[in-house]
Amino acid sequence: TPRSPLHEPGDAEHCALRFPPARRQVLALLLQGYAEKQVAVRLGLKDHIVHRHVKKIYKSYGVQSRAELCGLFVNVPTIQLERASVWALSS
Repeated sequence: TPRSPLHEPGDAEHCALRFPPARRQVLALLLQGYAEKQVAVRLGLKDHIVHRHVKKIYKSYGVQSRAELCGLFVNVPTIQLERASVWALSS
């Protein structure tokens, strides 16, 4: 059974802010709907490196799927999601 370490609104974003820059970039692109291979191409990373980041992201959030991960961000205000998309450009 997945165990989510997140309990309050905003916990998803705060968790992401503790990630290394490359992992934040992967998360931002996943939340925008990019597939792992697309993330790899966009960030210039090897597929297996992106896959490793995805697994660590899932573990950090206590989820087992992209749907569960995205569900954690459903109630995050749009401005925070826009900030998340900037992670992919600024790091």
